[in-house]
Amino acid sequence: MLKKTVSHTQAWGGRLYRFDHVPAWVCARCGQVWLAAEVSQAMDEIIQKPPKTSRFLRVPVFSLSELTETF
Repeated sequence: MLKKTVSHTQAWGGRLYRFDHVPAWVCARCGQVWLAAEVSQAMDEIIQKPPKTSRFLRVPVFSLSELTETF
């Protein structure tokens, strides 16, 4: 496990929130990311009482099952 900072996307109330510079543990083999409970709780609190955002990103959303017959 390596301690790194990552970008993390959190779903909440039908919306997505992105956090940059999040401290996390990352598996050196597979890249799986683990967040400490206090980090996750801090993000939840920020979402519930949001401060001024750094920036907004517009993200296209696709339904893979609607666009291909494979799935």
